[in-house]
Amino acid sequence: MPVGPTILLVEDNENDRLLMRAALEQAGIVHSLQVARDGDEAVYYLAGHGEFSDRNRYPMPLLVLLDLSMPKKDGFAVLNWITQQPEPATYSVVVLSASNASEDVVRAYDLGARSFLVKPTTLPELVELVVPLQRYLRSPVMDIASHTTSSERRNAPNGSQCSPASPG
Repeated sequence: MPVGPTILLVEDNENDRLLMRAALEQAGIVHSLQVARDGDEAVYYLAGHGEFSDRNRYPMPLLVLLDLSMPKKDGFAVLNWITQQPEPATYSVVVLSASNASEDVVRAYDLGARSFLVKPTTLPELVELVVPLQRYLRSPVMDIASHTTSSERRNAPNGSQCSPASPG
């Protein structure tokens, strides 16, 4: 039985998974943590395919913590898959990456990420980084649901949301 909102951690590195689990606990974030070890597993989880079709055992997350550099599908491919779904996402995606390259940041936001965070090197730094993530566990409404790019959101009049792009 989940103890709180579900967080899906998409991370191929076992050490990073252990650090994130410890950081969430130390930050006092009440959650149920599910793990996908690569991009393909993340897509199967979010789509409810195979073993992940049991939503009692694998509930939909309110927050997806997504690594970019992974085997099989990388984080960008997962973000792209999310935006291509016919139904808007009901979860926020936060990218956690070792990369701080500006092109990675821009691309992640253009694909609908709510935040882009560079992975710190120590547990205390990671705890400090995850504390603000609690806000994503309170509100299931997010920009990725609109299927718009960050430039479209920036250019929307008076900060309003743009309508989704027409299917083409």
